[in-house]
Amino acid sequence: MTITYFPFDTGAGSNVIEAQWGEMAALWLNTGVVYLGRGHIDANKFEVYGDNSGLQVKVKSGVAWIEGFYVKSSAEEIVTLATADGSNPRKDRIILKLDRSANSVTLTKLTGTPAASPTPPALTQNATTWEMSLAIVTVAALDTLIAAGDVADERTFVYDAFFRPKSYNAAENEQTLTDGATINWNLDAGAAANVTLAGNRTLAAPTNMRAGASYILKITQDGTGGRTMAWNAVFKFAGGIDPVLSTGANAVDLISFYSDGTNMYGGSLLKALA
Repeated sequence: MTITYFPFDTGAGSNVIEAQWGEMAALWLNTGVVYLGRGHIDANKFEVYGDNSGLQVKVKSGVAWIEGFYVKSSAEEIVTLATADGSNPRKDRIILKLDRSANSVTLTKLTGTPAASPTPPALTQNATTWEMSLAIVTVAALDTLIAAGDVADERTFVYDAFFRPKSYNAAENEQTLTDGATINWNLDAGAAANVTLAGNRTLAAPTNMRAGASYILKITQDGTGGRTMAWNAVFKFAGGIDPVLSTGANAVDLISFYSDGTNMYGGSLLKALA
């Protein structure tokens, strides 16, 4: 049996290397943008936004923790995107990148592949490189400006107080899901979510399900109404019967869920709030 211990001023536990510090520090906080805490925590939280100022996005200041490494940006940064494709849209990712080989954490982009139905590039997350997504940016064909609606928030939040639960899904982190043929829900971005349906949709299996966590989804019909929702197999409802949404224009349904880490068990359905 080998026992390792550190950090000490002298003796066997004094020669602490980067990998050991990272291993220890990873226990203090999970990877994510620091959301709340003491007065020195930056309230801008690495928010990414477009403002029609060019083929670029702006990233506000913030503090983050990545696999045991600390990163802080004290001023707003601009990330310039690659030239738009002439025929197809693409989806880029704005990321924080931990590179253990280069001993750095950088704010950068991952450029997607143009396609009729584009998907964002995959994140690299291994022993050498860990990429943490801040946002997905849709770049339309021939686009020269990035607007606010082209940016979808994809941040994961953590808290800086050691004696506070390291929450993944704080209720105050309500998120708006992006409407589309298939709707995606990253639970790490907020336990409460809302979406407005502009057509018949499918809700994909959520990412980052946590055993024992509760979630709530607000579904709103658009001004036309009559939109339906199909549910991925991980959603389980009483009697195996999927809920039927209210059909009126602008009608609102609320559905609560409990997760065992693998499935989402649908609970109460509060119908037709509007």
